[in-house]
Amino acid sequence: WRQALFHPDRLASSALLIMQSVGSVCRQVSHVLTKSAIPGGQTAVSGELLRNSRKPERNRRGLCQSPACSRSRFGNQFRAYATFKEKASIFPFVNNVLKLLDRADLHTPASAGAPNPLDFVAKDLTIIKKDIVNLLTTDHPLLKMMGQYYVNLQGKQMRPAVVLLLSRALQSHLMDQAESDALGKQAQLAAIVEMIHTASIIHDDVVDDADSRRGHLSINAKFGNKLAILAGDYLLAQASMSLARLEQHEVTRLISLTIAELVEGEFMQLRPSNSEESEFEYYLRKTYRKTASLIANGCRSAAVLSAAPPDLVELASAYGANLGIAFQVVDDLLDFTASGEQLGKPAAVDLRLGLATAPVLFAKQEHPQLGQLIKRKFQHDGDVHTALSLVQNSQGLERTRQLAAEYAQKAVDALKPLRDSVAKAKLEELADLVLKRSR
Repeated sequence: WRQALFHPDRLASSALLIMQSVGSVCRQVSHVLTKSAIPGGQTAVSGELLRNSRKPERNRRGLCQSPACSRSRFGNQFRAYATFKEKASIFPFVNNVLKLLDRADLHTPASAGAPNPLDFVAKDLTIIKKDIVNLLTTDHPLLKMMGQYYVNLQGKQMRPAVVLLLSRALQSHLMDQAESDALGKQAQLAAIVEMIHTASIIHDDVVDDADSRRGHLSINAKFGNKLAILAGDYLLAQASMSLARLEQHEVTRLISLTIAELVEGEFMQLRPSNSEESEFEYYLRKTYRKTASLIANGCRSAAVLSAAPPDLVELASAYGANLGIAFQVVDDLLDFTASGEQLGKPAAVDLRLGLATAPVLFAKQEHPQLGQLIKRKFQHDGDVHTALSLVQNSQGLERTRQLAAEYAQKAVDALKPLRDSVAKAKLEELADLVLKRSR
């Protein structure tokens, strides 16, 4: 309601959020009433009117002593008394609301001026950023400055946002079956994921000899490679200590696996091995390890912390993996279509590093001469320009868009078994946002 009042341009999206919230409340009411039989008098209930056929017991002050009063009190004037003896309860009202909401389109249309789905957890992300900055406080002023350097350069924060949104979606689905302190631990997990990501891009910038990041000097360009590597190691060390404080063996295993896969993915990129798999299969496997693994295992860990059953743990992992691959495929596309100013880092950097990503691999199917350029890693004079031209004059860019869209749709499909909630809707919107991003 506050958003609708102060942001009239967001009125449509605000109304949809309110409807989603009503649906979530009604489902929780339905769930609670189903799990606990309510003793008390017989009550006739209709969709519009609740009429008591028996007065409840009252104490000396005249206050209702029926358990139903404490469960279903709206202000001081409205009291509902339910009994399951004759199946007469608040269920008809709840079910009617749910039927109405099921028939309604609760997905915010693009024309409604919907806010960024990450805005839903913006306050949490701000707190997580402060927590990370506090964790990276050390007696050595230079190490402190370097450890916090990329943290203070505002990034997309997509990875911690995904962990937070998925955690809330799981909480809505599991209701009182979820661990009571799960959200606090999941917020810690989101911070850990972001620290590992920050450490990985520090090391990436050193390996790639990058000179800019997020529109500023890269940490290696500003402080030198040796100190940058140590700053990345410091971030990983702090992330590991935070991970140990969670005291959850399976989560520790998953995040440790992620760090190993990040390194393996970097090796796959720098020194491609002679394998029997196709270039595209190798590209997708490398993409999973370098980018999607952290998101997938972050989501999987969030489900583990929620004490979710195995099918929901797999669901969380599938969403993260597919979203992560879609994100990286779009990143590879933007390397050809966006300017350096939009990206906050140099454009066409992959070709200059000798890397053949999805647009090049698709273009090669139309222009076989790209094969020779790929083999020599675009090192000859004019190779980068030739490759750019061949990609632009092929279906490579469009097919890359389609590939990203396929993985984004797989991510959305993975969420289908989850109960409808605002957080689930935001996760679906996030998959669409990944496809539409320009940096």
